[in-house]
Amino acid sequence: MTRNMLIASRGTFAKNLLSNWASLLCDVAVAFFLTPFIVQTLGLALYGVWSLMNSLVGTMGIADFGIRGSTQRFINQALARRDQQELNEVVNTSTSFLVLVSVLLLVIAWILGLFFFDLFPRSPQELNGIIPVVLLLLSLNLAVTFVASVYTNVIMALERFEIVNGIRISSLAIRAGGVIWALDAGHGFLGLVAASLAASIYSLITTLVVAFHLHPPLRLGRRYLSYRRFSTIWRYGIAVFMVRAAESSIFQADQIIIMIFLGPREVGIYSIVLMLIQYLRQLLHQITVSWIPSVMKAAGVGDLEGLRTVFLSHARLALLLGTLCYGGLAVYGDAFITLWMDSHLPETALLAALLAGAELFGLMASTSRPTLFGLEKARTNVTFTFSYAALNILLSISLVVVLDLGLFGVALGTLLSSAVMRGLVHPFLAARAIGIEPVHYYLSMGGRLIAATLLTGFLFTWVRDRLLTPMEWSDLSASVALAVGLFVATVPVIFYTPGEMLAAFRSIWRRPT
Repeated sequence: MTRNMLIASRGTFAKNLLSNWASLLCDVAVAFFLTPFIVQTLGLALYGVWSLMNSLVGTMGIADFGIRGSTQRFINQALARRDQQELNEVVNTSTSFLVLVSVLLLVIAWILGLFFFDLFPRSPQELNGIIPVVLLLLSLNLAVTFVASVYTNVIMALERFEIVNGIRISSLAIRAGGVIWALDAGHGFLGLVAASLAASIYSLITTLVVAFHLHPPLRLGRRYLSYRRFSTIWRYGIAVFMVRAAESSIFQADQIIIMIFLGPREVGIYSIVLMLIQYLRQLLHQITVSWIPSVMKAAGVGDLEGLRTVFLSHARLALLLGTLCYGGLAVYGDAFITLWMDSHLPETALLAALLAGAELFGLMASTSRPTLFGLEKARTNVTFTFSYAALNILLSISLVVVLDLGLFGVALGTLLSSAVMRGLVHPFLAARAIGIEPVHYYLSMGGRLIAATLLTGFLFTWVRDRLLTPMEWSDLSASVALAVGLFVATVPVIFYTPGEMLAAFRSIWRRPT
């Protein structure tokens, strides 16, 4: 398989990315409109119990021990090597393991339901008897998504993200419609979980049909179960699990530190800004997701040139869009939060700027994590992530306790640890592994990031303070629209030549190859 076949074309990448963004936009829109309806229908107390049950079952998702992420890697590598036997072994072995884990989770969910009121005695008594059933069905829903993820990875490895996202959006529509109907009909918790389960089953069936249609050699059978293959998948999966656990602990640790040393009000303020940061992270993470099949295929056959191409291409696009998103949050975040919360929280302006800066440095890492994983350097990723988490905690506590910087000390600790670890160390490790001179990368991408950040900050601040001060939603929308227009007219030339931009736009409308 040639390099051109391993690395997605510009048109394919663009369509994958746009479909990912469309799916994310639908998720956010449904959550924005559906959540108030659920709260008003159930009441705040029952909604709290519903959220708690979803959180408990969601936590059980870590019981896959990273197998879902590991499967993605090995499916892509098997396709890159055109090894159908390996592909079938990966699919069958992973599916079998996830089914076994799901059975265990069903048992755990049932036991948890039986002792739910002992663990949470303040739960409304009218739910006694129904909670074990709801937890069992929620766990069954998780099991369905476990199995579907394997075949979703097959479709994504074939670069058909638009199909995956089409299934997700249609499943989301089924769930949203089911929730509205169920609550209007007075079915409560059982209606909610039934709507989610129906949507997940639809998604599983559709995904299976599409996966076998797109890749006819795909087979199921006991002869494809392989202990040797499972051992390989398991070793990689554990590394993925550890990295994700350490990374997710960073923001959680920040909130715990704030609660211990500062108090609940500060946790609330920090959480509001963090929510916006996380939405923007999801938006920009779709760029990485769209490149992962190319990274895994290239790494699987040792195509370092292909990995270098993806690493640099991803960095330029991520830094460009990240400057727009996080620059906008830094400048307009305070005004947005004031209008959204209908209350001015003076701390949010500096918090938004500090946390946005931390995320901008993080984009320097480009595809460092999947690149190192693909090159069998899982231990490097694990060591890096735990070191990053430890440095973040150490700096945050020191700045709060020793220097008494309060809430801003936690955010500054996050910024400094991200600048060092994600801005310097992680890209250094990945660039060196694929044959890119780290200093050249720092100067090239770091210089562009600094220039773009300064220009964006100037443009956005000038528009906000001199032309359109955001006092109402209409003013904010107009001010942001004008600022974005100026950004589009000026900042992209820092990252791309006019010829590159023209070629990129043309490739979007070509048939993917």
